[in-house]
Amino acid sequence: MNSVQKMVFVLFVVATVYELAAAFDCYSCIYMVDLDDDDNCHKPGDDTPTTNCTSEECMNTFAYVSDEIISITRTCSFPFPCTESEIILFGTGAKTTCCETDKCNVESGAAHDIVSFITIVTSVAFAILFV
Repeated sequence: MNSVQKMVFVLFVVATVYELAAAFDCYSCIYMVDLDDDDNCHKPGDDTPTTNCTSEECMNTFAYVSDEIISITRTCSFPFPCTESEIILFGTGAKTTCCETDKCNVESGAAHDIVSFITIVTSVAFAILFV
C-alpha cells in the first residue's frame, strides 16, 4: 500500500466513523399560539429543552392558518425518517423541515452535508485505488 492509498484509507475510516457516531441534540418542544406565553420553542435558545438523537434527524413541523404560524413542533424524527414537505393552500396547511446537526432544528444542517460529501468522495477514491 503506497502513501496515497494509506491517506485515502485513513480519511475513509475517519469519515465513516464520524457518520456512524454522530449523535446530536435536537430541540424538543411544542409551541401553540393561543396556549403558550413562553417563546422558548418559537425562538429556541439556551432554555429550550433538547433531546439526544443518535440515529435520527431533527425536524420542525409548522402549522399555518391565514399565513400565520399557529403551532411549531421541534423534535427528533424517530421512529420514522424525516420527510420534508410543504402543503399550504391559501395560507393554511403544514410544513416539515429536516436536518442532521446539533440543535439544527432552528437553522440548516449544512455542516453535516460537508462530512457526507467527504465520505462519498473518499469512498469513490478508495474503490478506484483498491479495485
